[in-house]
Amino acid sequence: MSVATDSPRDVCASGGVTPRNEVVMLFETTLPLGLWSRLTSEPSEYRPDLGPCWIWHGATNGKGYGKFRIGPWGVSPDYVYRLTYKAFVGAIPAGLILDHLCRVSLCGNPRHVEPVTQQENCRRGLQGVLTTHCPRGHAYSPENLIARPAGKRDCKICHRDRMRVRHHGR
Repeated sequence: MSVATDSPRDVCASGGVTPRNEVVMLFETTLPLGLWSRLTSEPSEYRPDLGPCWIWHGATNGKGYGKFRIGPWGVSPDYVYRLTYKAFVGAIPAGLILDHLCRVSLCGNPRHVEPVTQQENCRRGLQGVLTTHCPRGHAYSPENLIARPAGKRDCKICHRDRMRVRHHGR
């Protein structure tokens, strides 16, 4: 992959990751500024060897995956990790889907996804049987875990953040 930086803001500020004129064209035609403004670089807890995650701070699909609408009226929604992969790596091979190696569904870093079959993606997801981190990347440790009915779990840090926004608006 040709991504030469760890920070999405560095990519935006510098014009990109290949010779400047090519990247500016790539950036302006494929990834709107609105997408970049909602990505922040944070350390990857599950796979620090991959470098930092680019965490999406925008709309999600309800399952923890960032989504972004492109087009004149925003009529073409797509997942953030797919948009960044297509922009920096290329087309997703036919018959394959992108698997998050970092296990953070809000991550948009194209270094952190790998094209695999649906079967392989399911196999990898079941390897640990239980997910070890929340969608935002916080560890499901005993001190950071809220047990919910029907076997569901919630991250205390994310729950606290949601409650702060709900009650205080920030």
